[in-house]
Amino acid sequence: MPGEDLAYQLARRAHPFPIERVLDWAEQLLDLLAYLHSQTPPVIHCDIKPHNLKLKADGQLVLLDLGIARRAGEASIGHTPAYCAPEQLIGAVLTPRCDLYALSATLYDLLTGIKPADAHTRLTAVRESGIDPLLPALLWNSALPPALDSVLARGLRLEPALRFADASEMRAALWEGMQAPSVQLHNTPTLIGRETLLGEVRRVLMQPEVRLLTLVGAAGVGKSCVARVASAQMHPFFPGGIAIVELGEVSEEQAAVDAIQQATNSLNAQGPVLLVLDNVDPVASVVAQLLASGLLATQSHITFLATSRAVLRLPVENVLTVPPLPIPGPDTTHDLSVVQSSPAVQLFVACLQVVQPGFHLDEENAEAIARLCVVLDGLPLALQWAARQMPYATPDQIIERFDETLHAMLSADVSLAMRSTSPAGALAWSYANLTAEEQCLFAQLAVFVDGCTVAAACAVLSLNDLADADPTRQMDTEKVLQSLVDQNLLQLHPRNFHPRNEAMRYEMLSTVRAFALKHLRMSGRAEEIAQRHAHYFVQWAEEVNTLAAPDEMRIARLKVEEGNLLAALAWLHAQKETMMALRLCAALWRFWEVRGAYRTGLAWLEQVLALPDYCSSPGNEAEEQYARLRARVLMGAAALARNLSQYAAAHRYFAAALEIYRTLQDETGAATALNGLGTVAFYREETDVAICYFSEALTLHRSLGNSRGIAAALNNLATLAEGRGDYLHAKHLHEEALALFRSMNDTVNEAYTLGNLGVVAEHTGDFQQAVMYYRASLDMHEMLGEMWGMAAMLTNLGSTLDRLHEHTEAHILLHEGLQLFDELGEQAGVIQALHALACNAFYRNFPDDALCFLAASEHLETKIQYRLPDVERLEHQQLYAKLMATMGEAEFNRRWALALEVIPLLQLKALIQTPC
Repeated sequence: MPGEDLAYQLARRAHPFPIERVLDWAEQLLDLLAYLHSQTPPVIHCDIKPHNLKLKADGQLVLLDLGIARRAGEASIGHTPAYCAPEQLIGAVLTPRCDLYALSATLYDLLTGIKPADAHTRLTAVRESGIDPLLPALLWNSALPPALDSVLARGLRLEPALRFADASEMRAALWEGMQAPSVQLHNTPTLIGRETLLGEVRRVLMQPEVRLLTLVGAAGVGKSCVARVASAQMHPFFPGGIAIVELGEVSEEQAAVDAIQQATNSLNAQGPVLLVLDNVDPVASVVAQLLASGLLATQSHITFLATSRAVLRLPVENVLTVPPLPIPGPDTTHDLSVVQSSPAVQLFVACLQVVQPGFHLDEENAEAIARLCVVLDGLPLALQWAARQMPYATPDQIIERFDETLHAMLSADVSLAMRSTSPAGALAWSYANLTAEEQCLFAQLAVFVDGCTVAAACAVLSLNDLADADPTRQMDTEKVLQSLVDQNLLQLHPRNFHPRNEAMRYEMLSTVRAFALKHLRMSGRAEEIAQRHAHYFVQWAEEVNTLAAPDEMRIARLKVEEGNLLAALAWLHAQKETMMALRLCAALWRFWEVRGAYRTGLAWLEQVLALPDYCSSPGNEAEEQYARLRARVLMGAAALARNLSQYAAAHRYFAAALEIYRTLQDETGAATALNGLGTVAFYREETDVAICYFSEALTLHRSLGNSRGIAAALNNLATLAEGRGDYLHAKHLHEEALALFRSMNDTVNEAYTLGNLGVVAEHTGDFQQAVMYYRASLDMHEMLGEMWGMAAMLTNLGSTLDRLHEHTEAHILLHEGLQLFDELGEQAGVIQALHALACNAFYRNFPDDALCFLAASEHLETKIQYRLPDVERLEHQQLYAKLMATMGEAEFNRRWALALEVIPLLQLKALIQTPC
C-alpha cells in the first residue's frame, strides 16, 4: 500500500500526534479487533505496531501484515519485541489480550513519541529487583488526561488476566475516561516553550535516589513558573501531598525556617511528598543549612524542589538550568513563519492578548516584535513586562523605557517585591547582593561584545579600583568570574577552539550587559577598561594571524571575536589612536575579504587611513613601522576595492602602497604591490599594462630569489595568457609555478596550482584532464583542511562533470561547494556556485530551478557589486537566453520578476539545504 506508515511519520514529528487524532485511530483499531476476535476461533493479529499502520486519503487507518495472524490457541510465529505481550515471547497460547497489549504499547508510542519499556526488559527487572521499569505515559506527555494514562497502564499489565478482557471493554474504558469534564483533548503545552524542560524536571524527580533538585537560572527567566507547573503535574507520583513554600519575600532567616517546618509538618508522612522551596535566594544560606543539618536526613519521604539564582552546594543536590526562551535568529526577524515559531514571541503575544485581546501577529508587526523579544533575551519576566506596555507604546519606545528603568535602578533601593515584578528590579536585586569584587568585574565585563574567553577576561579586567577594600578579601579574577557564573549573571559556554585557555567562553545576556554597562560608565573607569580591551584585541588578532594553521581556522577564530574586534576598532578610531588602529586593520582585512564582507571592510580601512598621520621624529623606528603598517592597510583596501569592482580606487591604493615600499626600499613589498596593480589592469581588460606589472614583479622576485613570489607571478602571467587564448603558454607557466611550489613543499599553493591547470584543461576542451586535475587538487585541499580550496574545486569539478553529462554527481558536488562557500561567508564563491547550479538544473531539465538559481546569483552579484569572470558571464547570458526560449518570453519575464522579488526575502539555506 503506498504512503508512509505511522512509525515513519512519528519519527519526523517534533511532538507526538494530537490526542484527539490518536483516540480516533484507537476507535478504528478497536472496531477491527472486535471483529477479528469475534471469529470462531478468534483471529489474533500478533504484530500491531506503528510500522503496520497506514493512513488512507480519507483519514481511515489501515492495519497491515495480516499474513502472520494466527487463530487463538496457536503459537505466535512473528512479533516485534518492543510491542508484543510477554506471553508471545515464550510461545504461549495466544489470546485477544495479546493484541490489546500491543495496541496499548502502540498508543503509548503515538501519544508520547517514546516506546514503552518492552516486555522482556520489564520481566527481567521485576524478577531481579521487583520493580517494573514501565513509566507512566503522563510522565512523557503532561497533556495526557490521567484517565487515558490509566487505560494505557491497564492495557500494558504483564499479567494477561489483569488487562482488558476484550476490545469492547477497552473501548468502554477509553470512552468513560474521556467523558470527564476536566479532560481537554489537545496537546496545548501548559507553559510556552518549556515542554522539554518540564519533562526533564519530571524525569529527575521520579528517580527514587533524587532528594533535592534545584532549578537555577538568570533573574526573570521563569524558574518559579517551571517549578510550579512541574509540581502540579506530579500529583500521581506524590500521594503524600505537594506543598509550595514561597520564600521570595522572606528576609528574616527564622521566618524562612518556620515556613519550611510548618509545610513539612502539614504533609502526610504516609506516602512520598514533594516540597517546593520557591525563590530561596534571599535566605539561600539558611535553607541550605536547614536541609543539610536535618531535613534531608530525617524526612526521607520528602523530595525537595528548589528555585534559585545559584546552586545550594549540597552533596545530594541535582541541578537543572532554566534557559531563556528561544528567540528568532538575527537574520530571520523578517520571516513571519520563523517569528511565529519562536517560543519567546509566542509568550509575548499570549501575554499581549490578555491586555489587548484583538492583537494578532502579522507581516506588518512581526519584525518589530521579534526585535523586541531579541533585545529582551527571551526572558519571560521581561516579555510579560513589555506586553503590559504595548497598548501605550511602540516596540522601539518599550526598548527605550527598559533602558530607562535600568538606569533608574542604578541607585534605587530594591525591595524583594520589585525583584519579582520588574526585570530591571530583578537585575538590580542580583547586583545589590554581589560582593564588592563581584560588582567591580560584573560592570567591567560589559566592555566585551558577544562574550570573551577566560584569557581575555583575565587580561582586560582589573580589581585595582578597590583600594579601600580589604586586600585579603579580594579574590583573583577567575574566582570572581566563576562566582558570577554560579549566580547566573554570566554564562560559561564551551567553544571548539585551541589553545586550551580559549576553549571556554563567558557570555552575558544583552539585558544583563546593558545593566552592567551603566554601572561601568558610572564607575568612572569606562575609558580605561575600553583601552585595555582595544589593546588586548589588537595583540590577539595579530597573534591569530601568525598561527601555523589553515586560513579557515584563523578566520573562524576571528569570526567568534568579531564583536569585540569591531568594538576595539571603533574605540581606537574614536580616540584617534592611529598606530593601533592600523595594526588592527592590517590584521583584519583578510578576514573581511574571505568572508565576502568587502563593503564593511573597505569602509573601516578607509576611515582608519583618513586618521591623522602618526607623529614621530623622521627616521625614527616607530615612523618606519607606521609606514609599513600604512602600506599593509593600503594593500588590504586595494584588494577589497578590487573585489567590489572599484578599480580606480584599487589602483590608487595599490599605487600608494607601492610608493611607500619604494621609499622604504622594500623590494618584496614593491613586488607584491606591482602584482596587485597587475590584477587591477587585468580586470580592467588592460592586458598590456597587466603584463608590464606582472613582468616587473617577476623580475623583482627573481632578483630576490623569492621562489614563492616567482611562482605567484608565473600563475598571474598564466592567467593573462588564458585570457588571450594562449592556453599552451598558460599551461607551461602554471607547470613552472607548480614545480617551484613542490620544491618548497608548499602543498597549499601546489593544490591551488593544480586547480589552475584544471581551468586551462577545461577551457581547451580537455574535460577528462580537467577532472583529473580538479580531483587531485580537491584531495589535497581536503587533506590540508583548506575549506576555500575545497569549495572552489567542488564547484569547478561539478561544472566540468556537467560538460561530460555526468549531471547527478555534478549536482551533488555543486551543492557541497555552495554550502562550503556559504559557511565561509565567501559571497563571490556563492555567486559562482549558484551560477553553476543554474546550468546543472537546466541540463537536468529543471528550468524552474535553473531560473531560481540564476536569479539568486544575479541578486547577490548586484548586492555586493561583484563581476563574474568573462567565461561565466558569457555562460550566464547564454543560459538566460535558453530559459527564455524554453518558457517563452512573456512567461520567463513574469517568473524572473517574481524570483527577483522573492529571493531577497529567502535565506540562502532555503536554496542549498534541500537539493532541487
